[in-house]
Amino acid sequence: MAKEKNTDQEAEQESAKSGKKLSLKLLVLIFAILLLGIGAYFGYTYFYPGSENATNATKKDQPDKTKQNTSMVSLPTILVNLADPLGKRYLKMTAKLEVQGDKAKTMVKDNMPKIKDSVIMLLSSKSFKDLSSMDKKIRLKKQIVKRINQILQEPVINRVFFTEFVIQ
Repeated sequence: MAKEKNTDQEAEQESAKSGKKLSLKLLVLIFAILLLGIGAYFGYTYFYPGSENATNATKKDQPDKTKQNTSMVSLPTILVNLADPLGKRYLKMTAKLEVQGDKAKTMVKDNMPKIKDSVIMLLSSKSFKDLSSMDKKIRLKKQIVKRINQILQEPVINRVFFTEFVIQ
């Protein structure tokens, strides 16, 4: 009987020890999960491209075009026949050019006849199929920027914004 009581007490002591070990393991596991969560949060806020801290970090590495004096220059309305087989379609386009600095603004205004001629030649070479989708209009904007920057012999045009674009 005494042996049974000793074995029962020993069993209780062992279960208490294993319970302490289990609670210690559980505590370490919770601490590790908490630590991983905090690390993930700080990693997200500092390195994710959409977060404010990440954009500030990338802005330090790249020159900011908005800090430079950007302005808009109007491109006059252009009306051209499209290069369709029947020749019945035309395009009416008005755009604004985003330029860098006051020097660029005067360069664009001084070279407006050359710019307008180049844009007219580009647009009149396009067919309805060349301008029918959004991707093709974006490609056209890039082509216009490239042509104007070639005329000006400096990359002063950032973007082109269509203010009117009608195909009929």
